[in-house]
Amino acid sequence: MNAFCEGQNQQAVVMTDQPLLAQGLALIADQKFDAAAAVLRSATLQEPNSADAWNTYGSALQHLGQYAEAVETHWKAVELDPEFAGAHNNLGVALSALGHWGAAFDAFDRALGLDAGNVEAADNRSAVLRAMNAQVTGADAEKTGARSLAALAVRYFESERYLEALAFLTALIALRPGDLDARLLHLNVLLKLDMFEEASAAIEQVLAIDPVNIGILEIEVLVLQRIDKLDRAHRALKRLIELKPDMPRAAATAVHFAIMLGDWDELPSLRASALRSVENDEGQVSPLILCHLTSSAALQLKGTLPYVVNRAQGITPLPPRPVAALAGRKLKIGYLSADYRNHPVAYLMAEVIEAHDRERFDIIGYSIGPNDESRYRKRLRAAFGDFANTERLNDEAFAHKIRHDGIDVLVDLTGHTKDARPRVLAFRPAPVQVNYLGYPGTMGASFVDYIIADPIVIPPGAEGFYSEKVVRLPHCYQPNDRLRLIGEPKPTRKEAGLPESGVVFANLAQLNKINPESFGLWMRVLAAVPGSVMWLLAPRTESGRYTLKRAACDCGIDPMRIVFAPRLPPEHHLGRLHLADLVLDTFPYTSHTTGSEYLMVDTPVLTIEGEDSFASRVCASILHHLGTDELIARSAEDLVAKAIGFGLAPAELKALREKIARCRVGNILFDGTRFARSLERVYVRMVERAAAGLAPEGFDLEA
Repeated sequence: MNAFCEGQNQQAVVMTDQPLLAQGLALIADQKFDAAAAVLRSATLQEPNSADAWNTYGSALQHLGQYAEAVETHWKAVELDPEFAGAHNNLGVALSALGHWGAAFDAFDRALGLDAGNVEAADNRSAVLRAMNAQVTGADAEKTGARSLAALAVRYFESERYLEALAFLTALIALRPGDLDARLLHLNVLLKLDMFEEASAAIEQVLAIDPVNIGILEIEVLVLQRIDKLDRAHRALKRLIELKPDMPRAAATAVHFAIMLGDWDELPSLRASALRSVENDEGQVSPLILCHLTSSAALQLKGTLPYVVNRAQGITPLPPRPVAALAGRKLKIGYLSADYRNHPVAYLMAEVIEAHDRERFDIIGYSIGPNDESRYRKRLRAAFGDFANTERLNDEAFAHKIRHDGIDVLVDLTGHTKDARPRVLAFRPAPVQVNYLGYPGTMGASFVDYIIADPIVIPPGAEGFYSEKVVRLPHCYQPNDRLRLIGEPKPTRKEAGLPESGVVFANLAQLNKINPESFGLWMRVLAAVPGSVMWLLAPRTESGRYTLKRAACDCGIDPMRIVFAPRLPPEHHLGRLHLADLVLDTFPYTSHTTGSEYLMVDTPVLTIEGEDSFASRVCASILHHLGTDELIARSAEDLVAKAIGFGLAPAELKALREKIARCRVGNILFDGTRFARSLERVYVRMVERAAAGLAPEGFDLEA
């Protein structure tokens, strides 16, 4: 047998309703591999669409040393079930036995992408690297010589054979540890392979040789962000700014860290600097960060346009694809997202995806983000007619896949949020491309045709602040999932660490949504309502907790009146939201998914309706379409006055809860099936226009 590890045979099938498969498993357990192979061959003939049967057959062939045949059977298994992590691992084992190191590494890497806890796949991937390195280290490396090793590494790097390049570079660095060029190429290879932890260590080695390399310091910031080492990334960024204080991109990143980490001392000056760069059309500030900095849709568009141009350079769109008439065919709708997992986008969209009319529409999911094996990931994968895990396709290959799939309407649910892939849309793979739900603002891109909104988030007259044509639904643009799990039993105030009497004001948003201005308003409310507390989600860092406690002191509020809620799994988090008497919203980035979550358990939210930016008006839209306009403040002063009034009138708060409970019944906000019908009507109108050869045009969908 191959030295690589299959681990439990990686079949994920112990109990099975396929008799031949069960028999084959038993024969493998008894080490009767010839008999097992014969039986499992019959199983694949009887159940040709069973990924389990093909995978198990391949395992039997491996035990017999028939690795080439095993490769074919494992390939069949992963074609039938692209998310079968065990089959990808077993494919890698068979490829390793044949010495196909690069392909084996890719197979193990895919297995880990699907199942991060797959110990066998992780060990096997490491073994591949060791095996490759062994070919070019030791005596062979001495014989080959540093110059030849460098030439081979460059040749393999330029031909995009990164694993082979990595092996030669490892050998070269062992011979010449101070070779800066070798270490820089080594770092590039690690980045190409998405080996970010290893890249972080390689960066430290490069900086030990060249401590003021500006380019490497920039890369270090990005890599540390990618692996969620935000404190280290922030320190690296400060070092970068010390060395080159005039870097616009570094200044733009600094405001991101100030927001994420709650660095309120530096935030005012950094915010001013970021907004100046927007005025100067520098295109360095992330559009998502702009949503946190201003409630002006005009400023957000001005900052987003050059940002997108900078990041979509060098792309030649695919040739236009004519759109066939709708008569007698299904429309193909593709939903692209990085967030088919435990994430707000999944919480909002799951029921809508399930409710789409499969008689009239083919619904395809394109995942560009991680697989967390959560309930929502599995549920969405089952809901889509086809589901493609495209995270590892490059932008051009991904665009070609969408074109090959014949998508009529490509709906981007990610926009400019984490792991976004706007360059895919820049290739123009679909005739109609739509910005919806995941990002609360304009894409600022000529290659996105429409944005789906409602009359509150994009009021009449604000269309000029969007690069897309505006389509307004007759109801709130945001759907919700009625099947959200709410943890039981619900905790008491005492169990949640809250005082048993007094008003509980709350905002359980992430720290990045809270700014000094909003916090100052909340403290004014606490000062006017005796015995009240402010219930906040515990920041991830000690410095974040210190920021909030210190800010309370600066406002003359006892820091003991700031109560931190620990982080909990989503269902248990929902199960405690009823403990808040009144949520005081953030601004300018108001509550979005969280706003609906509060209302799901009848907890009132008091928000400010922003100037004209999408993100600053979402909570107002939710409340308006629920029929609770009394919870919408028109200014900061109005929010403070309303909050104090409610805080001093417990009967009004109780009446608000009862009203929310009544208004939720039958409201389309919480009815994914009716919501899906609205979206389908929108998609049909978009495609009808494209089929007629007409340019995109905005419209308000009739009720």
